[in-house]
Parts: sequence; structure tokens; C-alpha cells
Amino acid sequence: WSVHSLGSEDVSGLDYDGESFKEWRAMAMDVETPIAPDRVRVFMKRIASKTQKGTEIVVDIRQDSGGNPGAIVATVKRPINATTLTDNWINFDFDTPPSLAAGKYWVVVRIEQSENVNLVSDVVNIHYVGDKNGDPNTYTRQMLLDVDMVNGVASETSWQPLAYDRTYSILLTKK
Repeated sequence: WSVHSLGSEDVSGLDYDGESFKEWRAMAMDVETPIAPDRVRVFMKRIASKTQKGTEIVVDIRQDSGGNPGAIVATVKRPINATTLTDNWINFDFDTPPSLAAGKYWVVVRIEQSENVNLVSDVVNIHYVGDKNGDPNTYTRQMLLDVDMVNGVASETSWQPLAYDRTYSILLTKK
């Protein structure tokens, strides 16, 4: 099977976007023929050595909804401490590989944090290769969540294009 617009294995450069429970990142992929991927790989690192109990990194595969991430097809979670303080490929393995028909899908990376959300948030950095002088593209998005600072609950807003062109180091693979 083949996948396009998913990112690349290019991990050159030092460009990263921060990811916390307050902001999500997404990258589109075009599936040409039906596939059942076993794994999503993300080139990332954790910012702090101390983490909040129960924080998880969540990777969704979502349907396309008018050029933005839509309904969830499959989800996989890893504890925040699965990441390291140095750059590494982190594997997110599906227990049951999702069946994806031909079409456009989105890989969404987000953080679920349930403790001390008003005091501190766990942050990971996702690597990208980009052109800071380039126009935004049609295959990456971000969502900045509304956070109630009294109770720490984050509410979804809407997907927005990024300020400039970038390709995240995110891969959809077989084991």
C-alpha cells in the first residue's frame, strides 16, 4: 500500500511545535488503496523530566471533514513518559489495525492530562520540516482549545491552518 502527504522521515533541522492538552496538531494523508496500518510513528521529545500522573499522548486517525479532521476512526494512547528528553521516534501501535479505504485521513496528535491542569501542563515537541516564509498548506492543522482556568476543563474549538508551510515527522506504517 502507499500513503502520500503523511510527512517524511526527514528529521533534519531543529524545528518543533509544542503540544499540550491546550493545543492539538494534525497532518493529512491520502490513502490510494485500502490499508490496515499497525503503527503511527512520531518524531518527538518531552520538555520536562517530571510529568503529571495519568498524562497520555493520544494519536487519532480521523476521517476528513471538508479539509479538516473529522470523526475518529482509530485511537491509540501512550503514557507521556514513553517519550524521552531527546529526539526519538515514538511508536503508537494499534491493538487492532484500522481498515482504511482509499481517501483522505488525518493523524491527530493530542495530550490528555487530568491532574494539575491549572498549574502546569505536560508538553512534548513534535518535529517538522518547513518553510517559515511559505504560505500555509492544506495538509496541516492545529486546534487551540478553550480552557476554563477554574476547573481546568478544555473544550474543542475549530481547526485552523498553521501560520506557514510545514511537514510533521509523522509516519503511518506497518510493523
